Amino acid sequence: MTSDHKVVGSSPTSRANQLMDYKIFIGLTGMIILVSSWVPQTIETLRTKNCPLNLNFIILYTLSSLLLTIYSILIKDIVFTILNLLAFLQSAINLLVKITNAYKKS
Repeated sequence: MTSDHKVVGSSPTSRANQLMDYKIFIGLTGMIILVSSWVPQTIETLRTKNCPLNLNFIILYTLSSLLLTIYSILIKDIVFTILNLLAFLQSAINLLVKITNAYKKS
């Protein structure tokens, strides 16, 4: 005896959507934490007009954030575009202060 009824929510498409939602949640959470990590440093840099971070690190981080922003735009992912743009802007502020201070000292 076979049954023709289906269990609600158990289709392959439904399972794939749940898995995708889970992946998106993990990605968004990681990006929000990453962007948020720059907030205290950027506030301190603006307040003291001094950036204690390593110049090479800031250059690499700023460049990678810029490239990820461009990539996010190209793939038309608005969430990651905004998050990467925020990461880029915060790291760029720190880079600008670091370079400005280096030129003032020389």
